Amino acid sequence: MVHRGSPVKSIREFPDRELKWTQPELLKGYFELLCGDDRIGTLRWEKWFGSLATAEASEGQWTFKRGGFLRPHVTVRESGSAETIAMFEASWSGTGSLQYRGGQRIRWASSGFWHPRWMWVSENGPEIAGFSIDHRFTKTEGRLEVSTHGAGLPELPLLALLGWYLLIPAELPPSLLKFSGRR
Repeated sequence: MVHRGSPVKSIREFPDRELKWTQPELLKGYFELLCGDDRIGTLRWEKWFGSLATAEASEGQWTFKRGGFLRPHVTVRESGSAETIAMFEASWSGTGSLQYRGGQRIRWASSGFWHPRWMWVSENGPEIAGFSIDHRFTKTEGRLEVSTHGAGLPELPLLALLGWYLLIPAELPPSLLKFSGRR
């Protein structure tokens, strides 16, 4: 089922529920975050070989864009704005940290080797949300688990979307993704 359109429910409406990232159409750069049939967020790459993606949740809309070669990073902007509200700086291992304009820092970490689990961890230690990814031939799906600590954070919708943005190019060869600008 293809849900296309704006998210209609907030991630905060589903505490302690399984959230699932889906790719409704094979070989397309469009993903939806669902709880059952309720759409909570969307992530769409704008061009076939580009790094610009638009992320949308009921709480807002943002753009993510990769940059840098020696110092890889991702800029986060509110959709329609040229002002960066946060910057993710990656390390050589894929981990890194997201720093907001106001100084708040959130870590991106991983655990496990054969089946890695990626997570956002607050500066003072508690996990906010964890991601796992599952490849099914040319379609990619995943799970998002929000911790009790993370459920109350205003940054949660953005982190849920940015985490998936960070995972997709790292997990899939570019030849398997056909990025579509269609909604």
